[in-house]
Amino acid sequence: SSSGIHAWHSPYYIRRVRVNKMEPIYQYLKFNHPELIVDDIYAPEDGVIEIPQKSPVGALTSKNEDSFMFLNRVRNATIHWVNPGHADGQNSHNVSATVYIKDNEWDEIGEWMWTNRYFYNGLACFPEKVTYEQSPFEACSKKQYDKVMMSLKTIDLSQIYEDEDNTDFANELACAGGACEI
Repeated sequence: SSSGIHAWHSPYYIRRVRVNKMEPIYQYLKFNHPELIVDDIYAPEDGVIEIPQKSPVGALTSKNEDSFMFLNRVRNATIHWVNPGHADGQNSHNVSATVYIKDNEWDEIGEWMWTNRYFYNGLACFPEKVTYEQSPFEACSKKQYDKVMMSLKTIDLSQIYEDEDNTDFANELACAGGACEI
C-alpha cells in the first residue's frame, strides 16, 4: 500500500528506509541483496534500503492529488479515526503527514491550516519541488524499476535473526503501561 495516509508517490518510485548497519535486516540485505543497499550519505553508521515501488494502475498519486484534497483527508482521519479512538489525556495519537505545496498555494494553505488547526498534528510542509539526495521517495522510470526488479531474487525475511536486543533506550520514548512522558 502507499505510505500511511499519503497517496502513492508516483507510478514508479524508489522508497528509501534508513537503518543502522548493525541491524540484522541490514546485514541480511547487504549479503543477499546488495543492489538494495547504499551507504547513508548523512550518517556513516547507517545504510539506506532502496525499495523499488510500482503503484497500482489508476492509483491516486501525489502528482494527481492537490494539497487541499490531501489536507482534507488528514482532517477527516483525525475527526473520524484519531479522535474517536483516543481514550484520555491531552496527547492523542495523530496522523503524521507531509504536504508538498505549490508556489501559488502557500497563502491558501496557511489559511486552511489556521482554520483547521484542531484537526491535525505532525504536519510538515515543503515546497512541491523540494528534492535532496536520498530523499524518502524518488520518482523513477519504468525502465529503472524493471532493471532493479530483474536483479532481485527471493527475499526470505525468515532468515533474519536478532540474537541480542540493540534497543537504544536513551533514544526511545519513555512509554509504559499505555502512557508516555510526552
